[in-house]
Amino acid sequence: MDMKSGPGGTSPDATGSGTHASVQTNSATHGGTANAVQNGNLTVNQYFHADPSAPNPWLTPQEAFNDPQAAAYFSHHWDLVGRSDLVEQLLSFALADDDTEGRIGVLVGAAGGGKSRVLQTLAAEFARRSEGVVQVLLATEGVHQHAVEQLPQHDSLLVIIEDAHQRPDELAAIIRALRRERPGAVLVVSTRPSGTTVLRGTFRQLRVDDARVSTWELGELSTQDASRLAEQALGEAKRHLARRLAATVGDSPFLLVFSALEIARGRLDPQRMESDARLHREVVEAFIETALTDPATRDQDRAVLHTVAALQPVRTDVPRFVKSMAALLGTPDSLLQVQLRRLVSSGVLARRGASHRILPDLLGDVLLAEAAINPDTGASTGFLERVLAETDGEPLTNALVNAGRVDWQWSRLRSTGRSPFEPLWHTIEQEYTDGDASTRSQLLKVIRNIAPFQPRRVLGLLRPEVEAGPADASRLLDDVPPVLAAVAQGPEHLGEALDLLWKLGQHDMRPLRSSSQSALGLLSDLASYSPNKPLLYQEAVVEAVARWAQQGPVRTADRMPFALLGRIFEPVAEGHEFDGRTLTISRLPLLAERVAPVRDRAYRVLLEAYGSADRIRAGVAARSFAEALSGQVGSSQTGWCPHWRRWRRAHVKSARAVGGAGRAAVGPLACGVRLSGCRGRSARSPGSPA
Repeated sequence: MDMKSGPGGTSPDATGSGTHASVQTNSATHGGTANAVQNGNLTVNQYFHADPSAPNPWLTPQEAFNDPQAAAYFSHHWDLVGRSDLVEQLLSFALADDDTEGRIGVLVGAAGGGKSRVLQTLAAEFARRSEGVVQVLLATEGVHQHAVEQLPQHDSLLVIIEDAHQRPDELAAIIRALRRERPGAVLVVSTRPSGTTVLRGTFRQLRVDDARVSTWELGELSTQDASRLAEQALGEAKRHLARRLAATVGDSPFLLVFSALEIARGRLDPQRMESDARLHREVVEAFIETALTDPATRDQDRAVLHTVAALQPVRTDVPRFVKSMAALLGTPDSLLQVQLRRLVSSGVLARRGASHRILPDLLGDVLLAEAAINPDTGASTGFLERVLAETDGEPLTNALVNAGRVDWQWSRLRSTGRSPFEPLWHTIEQEYTDGDASTRSQLLKVIRNIAPFQPRRVLGLLRPEVEAGPADASRLLDDVPPVLAAVAQGPEHLGEALDLLWKLGQHDMRPLRSSSQSALGLLSDLASYSPNKPLLYQEAVVEAVARWAQQGPVRTADRMPFALLGRIFEPVAEGHEFDGRTLTISRLPLLAERVAPVRDRAYRVLLEAYGSADRIRAGVAARSFAEALSGQVGSSQTGWCPHWRRWRRAHVKSARAVGGAGRAAVGPLACGVRLSGCRGRSARSPGSPA
């Protein structure tokens, strides 16, 4: 997501003459079916009805951000420092008068980084300047299917969803309903950096063009700004410590304010600020001491917090959560409910309906690391192994996601010691290795959710099985590819994920278009152009095809692996947008200059194979070359001939570079295309994207 520029391979502005394709509209009841069209836009309508008796989860900014009972370190009354420019950018987005419906903005920031304080200022300024209405959905607030219908009807409506990464399963439904019921509303969501992958997946699910999503990153405060914030909390007597404190924990405004308050009150020794990790432990200890005031119940309450940190959000209306927590704590259900109510009263645990979680998020993550790791030896405490033994279903999935996220954070903070996720992953790995086909299929559904956070471990688990071949073909070919595709979301492990998908695809004889979730179908999807995808995916697929063609035989029936290059030669990027009842498929012309390098490389791969001494390889390459060139000719029928001429010149240049085989290839193929496709066309046709 990029606020300043379009995606690396496409441009949403390169839409030719500005004419609109035809739109096909189909009406279907909820759960009905509508078939796609080959050209133009497809619109599918679905209809829902409201339940006026459902509770309203939306809060005013005053309710959301100005809790009079909140402790000082949770309070947002401190002056906003170092964020004025960011707030103005957010306001410009929210107040823009461009008649664009369904605008979405994303604020990305680390836990404790000050996202809520920025959103509070945004809400206040938006209401003041526009006389509009602001509604806030907190992470702890439960939602129902008609929640969006309870938003006020107003010409100027700003909707804020805090910590969207905490509700990945609900977010798509919320945005879908918002675009349907309040299409004029402006939506701003906040998320942690580790949640951006999930958020992009949500946008793809909704067919939202990622290029239309404005994004801002909440960077660290400068030392000067952090010092100004610390001075407010330290007071006059201790303000000389502000710069030292800012240099130590200035990356977290929450930790900064909390530490400053504890120093001002004499509860934290400023001489112990020489070590970041040490101070973090000091801060957590001080926080717990402050929040858990009763020495008689402090140890019990801390144990409850450890359990909540592992399983949150904890839903006490779901029996599995209560059963798992009671088993981990050795506590009767009735006593557990009393402990949860006490922690809610202390302010360290937030409750919305039946959902409980630790606030701030940073405290929950540190408490989970504390429970899982021996701080002296770095060894596992056995906590996460017990969590695994006592949980299943949704609690287990939450534990995996929470532990995987903490592992990502802990790797930055720790200098030695095992990761808190290692023992949990080891047990999962053992169960997967020893399990039967049904057990492995169920585990893969869970592993798929954590693959973006733990790509290295997931690859290590699946690699031996994929390389050994499909002993259990149905499970391996159906369940494993989506997990590998989740790994491929990150560029660091993209190449290996592609290789493993290809190994699976070699055992899958289903036609390429028969299953979008098959290994070859997912490879084809990774090679395709879309407005929300950088070119690095296409580049990786082209290089992978070159490797695969050299490593083994090619298939004549479906032209694999060369058939995967067909997506590289497509003339348009296809974008999908779904708002709950309307699915719009748009096709945007590609800018020649943007995709020229990757297409040039794809031509070279085919030409090199065409010059091979292996006649089968050369024949399949020739057929793939003909498919690529005929596709370019087809595009000339809609005003793309100048575009094609540039690609033909690039093709000839590449052909000459690879020697005699390339010169042979350029003869009958290129000449046939030229005579049939480009004769008599003008030098620059109307609507050319060049």
